[in-house]
Amino acid sequence: MAEDYSKALRTIEYNYEKGGPRVPHMDVFLAASSAQLGQMIDAQWMIEQMKQKYPGFPFKAWISRWLRDDVVMEHTLALLEEVGLAGSSN
Repeated sequence: MAEDYSKALRTIEYNYEKGGPRVPHMDVFLAASSAQLGQMIDAQWMIEQMKQKYPGFPFKAWISRWLRDDVVMEHTLALLEEVGLAGSSN
């Protein structure tokens, strides 16, 4: 995801269309990819949906574990906080 956000969106959406599981970490990557592409309204909607569906999921911790590049991770977290992640679990 940290290199090709459009491909990440297509891959996750394809997985959902084919009946793949809809789990919190996939939604986090979907929201993060949308935010990285500047699709802030979509990312904001996804964050709100995730906060309702997965109230205890540690979104920030999950992203921090999976994004290996500190610059990309910090930028991604900043974008997601901009669209509402700040009020979620760490």
